Amino acid sequence: MSWQPSPDWRPLTSGTGQATGGVWLTPDGQVVKRLLPGVEDLRHHAYWERQALVAESGIVAGTPGLRAPACLAVDRDAAGITLRMAYAPAASWTPEGLAGALGRFAGCSVAEPGWGARDVLRTVCGPWSCGVGGMR
Repeated sequence: MSWQPSPDWRPLTSGTGQATGGVWLTPDGQVVKRLLPGVEDLRHHAYWERQALVAESGIVAGTPGLRAPACLAVDRDAAGITLRMAYAPAASWTPEGLAGALGRFAGCSVAEPGWGARDVLRTVCGPWSCGVGGMR
């Protein structure tokens, strides 16, 4: 039997990532996200398992400025990965407050894991459209 969301889960969004199969809110307040196989290159920006690896590792669970919601479970099966996360209500940020949070996050020291993305701007934007590769 293939994985299916429970009928009492409320869809939150169709998701925006290449590997996202859907995102739902459960009646008990968990967020469930289904990841589907996709890009297999560990260093590619769209590596399909990265969000599960981030959740399992806890690498951004306590970072300053920004942090991930609590990971409740990561379940793997032959057809994909199901993430269960604590619900985090939308936050209202002033532009200054958000800039400060991003600055604190950017300034923290996090060891780069073997599955960390590399060359994201170059891959997504190409060598010239983002000011990478000599033309600005």
